[in-house]
Amino acid sequence: SIAMAGNGKLAGKVTDASGQPLVGANVVTTVGTTPQGTTTDDEGKYFILNIPPGVYTVTASYIGYKSLVQTDVSVGLDLTSAVVFKMERQTIAGQVVTIVAEAPLVEKSRTSSRSSINLAELNNTMPVSDLSELVETAPSVFNGFIRGGRKADSRVLVDGIDVSDTYFRAGEGRGVSNPYAVNNRSTANEYTAVGINTSSVQSLDIIAGTFNAEYDAASAGIINITTREGGDETEARLFFRFSPSGIENAGTGVYSDLSEYNAERDALLASDEQADRDEAANYTFDNSTIDKIGYGDDLPYEAEFSLGGPLSDRTHYFGTVRYVDDSGQFSYEQHRSARYSLKLTHQASDAVKLTASGWVDDGGILGGWTNRDFTGVYKFFPEGNMGNKKLGTMGYLALTHTLSKNT
Repeated sequence: SIAMAGNGKLAGKVTDASGQPLVGANVVTTVGTTPQGTTTDDEGKYFILNIPPGVYTVTASYIGYKSLVQTDVSVGLDLTSAVVFKMERQTIAGQVVTIVAEAPLVEKSRTSSRSSINLAELNNTMPVSDLSELVETAPSVFNGFIRGGRKADSRVLVDGIDVSDTYFRAGEGRGVSNPYAVNNRSTANEYTAVGINTSSVQSLDIIAGTFNAEYDAASAGIINITTREGGDETEARLFFRFSPSGIENAGTGVYSDLSEYNAERDALLASDEQADRDEAANYTFDNSTIDKIGYGDDLPYEAEFSLGGPLSDRTHYFGTVRYVDDSGQFSYEQHRSARYSLKLTHQASDAVKLTASGWVDDGGILGGWTNRDFTGVYKFFPEGNMGNKKLGTMGYLALTHTLSKNT
């Protein structure tokens, strides 16, 4: 795949208290461990390119003026964040003024519906554990469909790489590309050819309506994901949740109509027609079959672990592991998945950055299990419920070279 733009831009103006531009003022932020900055032009304007999505602190300084610091400046995917500085003459040596940035309530230049979820929201306020659940929280999205368009009409980008599952899952569940209604609950709301762990997401943008022509083959929406990189400090996070077993068997029993099934079989056996008596031989289900297949009583749970930090001053890593074991109504049902991701970054110099990233999404091929769902169509013939296995892998290498402050 060809990677598309996945970074943002800082731009703005530096003036004095009267609004006159300050020429040659320094504007600096820190991306990872590397300071990145520029100076203002003859109109006091500046811009800084190739800023990964996230929240930053931006500092403006100029000889004879108080330094200004703007915190909580949010940079989004393929967006320009405006940061304007109005500086006052310095009266006390070394004095610094701190300003907290706030996002505007309305962006007048926007022509599409855009929902952005950053790392702080993911960690603190979003009660979800899966990518599909994150997407469902956005406006214009219902049951995985953006503005009513089919899932195949949407594109999914991870770090600028198109990973949309457009072709490979037509016979396996209601995936993002699948218009057919077949029975595979474990893949009901998947969007990509490989699963993305929530803890590996730095930011998530969902664009509905009009969007740039760079997003080919998309008519409904864009799901744009930037993954996390390791920082200067080692950090770990563990997520775990479970549900009591047997909940799916509460209420009216699945085989409450077994007596009707038996009556239908007995009527065929009593028929004078040989064809009916032959058909009755297909009615093999009885109470002993229920005892044999057994109601499921395993504890459904999911766990996700992430670990990131430095390998050296210029090399960092961030890895995640996710395991889901979602038992069903019967003991033969199984919905397991194991996902792994690892991202390595190396800042070779102030202008050159190397990135290597990979994902593995195992649905039984590596782990040796078979996922299987119960469906009402085959409830009296449990052997008819199909099993499925899958394996998704993805990886990329990236070289980012900043030729100059203007590229």
